[in-house]
Amino acid sequence: MLNSSYEVDTVPCIPEGIQVLLSPANNDVQDVEVSWNSSHCAEDFEVDVEGQIEKDPFSLYSLRSYWTARTFFQFPVPCSSTYKISVTARNPTGISSPSNPSTGFTGK
Repeated sequence: MLNSSYEVDTVPCIPEGIQVLLSPANNDVQDVEVSWNSSHCAEDFEVDVEGQIEKDPFSLYSLRSYWTARTFFQFPVPCSSTYKISVTARNPTGISSPSNPSTGFTGK
């Protein structure tokens, strides 16, 4: 018999279609809006951002969203930094592997 919520009790598929939109810089910070396609069997999502300011090995940062049912999230990120963003999905059965990372660079 099939579960009424899911076809099979499996972890959700890896989120795909990651898109990143940068807002104009303000006070050395840029808002990064991350959006993605919903994944099969997912109930909510978490976004991870890792970055480095101006290639300085002592200026690494790591940001994580809370779990949300939305398919977008916004972070303030320092200007002049590289970033790597991935999205993970979950449901009562478990947590997916992270998405393929989206990488980029914020403006000055």
